[in-house]
Amino acid sequence: MSFYGDLQKVTYDSIKPFGRFLVFTRPVVASVSVTGGTVTPGTALTTTGCSIVLPASKGTVEAFDNRLAEKEVAGRELRYLKVAAFGMTFIPKSLDKVTFDGKTWLVLGCTPINPAGVPLVYGIGVEAA
Repeated sequence: MSFYGDLQKVTYDSIKPFGRFLVFTRPVVASVSVTGGTVTPGTALTTTGCSIVLPASKGTVEAFDNRLAEKEVAGRELRYLKVAAFGMTFIPKSLDKVTFDGKTWLVLGCTPINPAGVPLVYGIGVEAA
């Protein structure tokens, strides 16, 4: 493993004792055959990340420059996740979903800490769907 690969594992090992495993889902659009008009349903992509769930503040949510919903922070059910990148198969992005605390949450944005192109941890803002 490289220096940053080792650091990625250390980050994961640091979050794991305090975190929980969350499954992120990215819907995949169905494909349509141009010649036959046949619709093939898409299969959702999933990845699991070890995460710490934190309350969200106006600053953490505004950091994503969220244009999905122009609502005030007050009255919205928001959380901020710190997710170890180790073992994840894709970087979460806007409109992905994650389920925890008995609710489905919509990803508002993701900011990776990515030295030398190796993701270590993601800061993710989510809103209850």
